[in-house]
Amino acid sequence: VYDSDPFKGESPSGLAEDLAYLRPKSRSSDVASTVCELPARSERYSGVCRDNNDDLQAEMPFCGSVITYRPCVPAHQPLWPDWDLSVKDEQIS
Repeated sequence: VYDSDPFKGESPSGLAEDLAYLRPKSRSSDVASTVCELPARSERYSGVCRDNNDDLQAEMPFCGSVITYRPCVPAHQPLWPDWDLSVKDEQIS
């Protein structure tokens, strides 16, 4: 059945509902970092390029010592704070 009222379902004021409450309350600490594909060639830009290779050995005991390039690592995710570089390294080992 066709309803000719183009404003059906809208607020009586004619204004859109305020959706500010849906905005995230926190941001990733990597928000300004260069993004990269993780996993490689996945077309999912969920990683960040890491410049400081000195800390990698401490965070990645399994493969940190052999990385000599600028690695793509998991970005900090406020919704999943337990998923980080150390956890990924442990899963690879």
